[in-house]
Amino acid sequence: MDIVNDLIRRRAACEQEIAEQERKIQEYERAYESLRRFDGAVDTAQSNFHNVNTVKLNRTSELSSITSRCRTAQLYLEGSHRTLNGFGAKIVGAAFTGLDVMIRLKLAGVQTEDTEL
Repeated sequence: MDIVNDLIRRRAACEQEIAEQERKIQEYERAYESLRRFDGAVDTAQSNFHNVNTVKLNRTSELSSITSRCRTAQLYLEGSHRTLNGFGAKIVGAAFTGLDVMIRLKLAGVQTEDTEL
């Protein structure tokens, strides 16, 4: 009789462990899906930033024809180019690149963990 009771307890423990592992799998799947959606949002934001930056650069290039006659336009154009092509744009670009790399590594890690289960 002790053997039967022991087997029943072991079976219950195994069923509980299975339920716990299924909860973990669901948690990982939700985390993966959330990260995948965030990755899409980052890609969209990066594309939007690039588009806006390109439009602004094109608009400032239209000023180049009057910079020889207008000192204000010349200063504005120089400042705009520094802002749109300079350090600020590079920081934003580097941030997007860093975020993209981190997301891809995390997604790859989650996929690896899922396949190991």
